[in-house]
Amino acid sequence: MPLSEEETRTYRQTLEVAQRQLEEIDQQWIEHLKTMDALREGIGLMGYGQKDPKKEYKKAGFSLFSEMMDRIQENVVKKCFHVQIKREEQAIPTLEQKERQMIERGVADKADDDVDAEVAAKVAKRRGGGKARTAGDGATTAPIKRERPKVGRNDPCPCGSGKKYKKCHGKDDEASAEG
Repeated sequence: MPLSEEETRTYRQTLEVAQRQLEEIDQQWIEHLKTMDALREGIGLMGYGQKDPKKEYKKAGFSLFSEMMDRIQENVVKKCFHVQIKREEQAIPTLEQKERQMIERGVADKADDDVDAEVAAKVAKRRGGGKARTAGDGATTAPIKRERPKVGRNDPCPCGSGKKYKKCHGKDDEASAEG
């Protein structure tokens, strides 16, 4: 016997609630186990305070478990009653769709061809940046090449002094960058 539309909707809602409960229980249980592990590591210090570590571990474990149960209940209720209003969007023109994809991928300021360069320029203009990384004719600018390899702050200085770069010539670079 097939279910009516109302019964199907109720069944799906029940499954969603159950799924949210299970996800929350799983997350909180993993967190609880990590907390209990940390408690076990430090409970030996209770012996220095003239307290029985075993009893203190039981007390702390019970209070942590009670807190976990309260958090589970609170978070499940929040997730169940969190309302999202969905609305149908109009068909997006191809230019706006391409623009949105470029923004999502984080490549809005990189252009491969003229069409992409125009889109990137429009996106950059909307962001308030003016032009993207393009020259006036739409060609991309060449990357700057280093003459010598980059020296890390904690690497030995290339001058041969034996000092760290940050204590030798790196100090000069920092002073010029600040001033």
